[in-house]
Amino acid sequence: MSGGVTDFSDAMGSGRWGDSAGLWGYTYSYAGPKGSAMAASLDTTAHTLHATGSVTAGDYGGAGLAFQVCATVVSFTHIQFVLSGSSPGCDLELQLKTFDQQPIQQTPPGGCDQNAVSCYNFPVAKQVAVPSSTPTTVTVPLASVMKWSPANAAQLVGLQWQWTGTAVDPDASTGCPIDVNITGIRFLNLETPDAGTTESDAASSGNDASGNDGGPGGDDAATAD
Repeated sequence: MSGGVTDFSDAMGSGRWGDSAGLWGYTYSYAGPKGSAMAASLDTTAHTLHATGSVTAGDYGGAGLAFQVCATVVSFTHIQFVLSGSSPGCDLELQLKTFDQQPIQQTPPGGCDQNAVSCYNFPVAKQVAVPSSTPTTVTVPLASVMKWSPANAAQLVGLQWQWTGTAVDPDASTGCPIDVNITGIRFLNLETPDAGTTESDAASSGNDASGNDGGPGGDDAATAD
């Protein structure tokens, strides 16, 4: 699929994005048990995933993309997305969802039975970026992602951006306000891995990823040149 994971120019109704011939799926939102609330929608004019809500002190909330096919990104070194908006008082992390940590009780189901073991232990990049009013290209080396491995790279079933109320006053009546847009999501194979977040021109040296039907351990979603 051209364009990496998605830039939401392929957005459809009911939160669907992507091309059924390649990588595609749906958007979703979630929130923790301490009074947080989140919503996720596709802005078909701006071509973004729009996450809104409020995250209370010590709680979490997020928005994400559920893949309807299992993608393999073994050949790639970085993940990139464009971020804008605001989330004062919250830290943002990026979680890469893997089949083995996705509960079988979810839709689509994964390989983890949450009635028997702890699930949702996805690879994660903590404090990945701070959104601002100016759209910023964020490029994350996969080598810096906690719990990332070739085995995990072969079983990707989604991505999610999670906010935690780390700097929210526990006595406040409201939480951290979330109003964030995300787009331009893709995997890259950069010849010279960067130490962290880079400017948008770094993308020109990489290759995009696309989806691939099949379960964990399948062929690469795309082959780097």
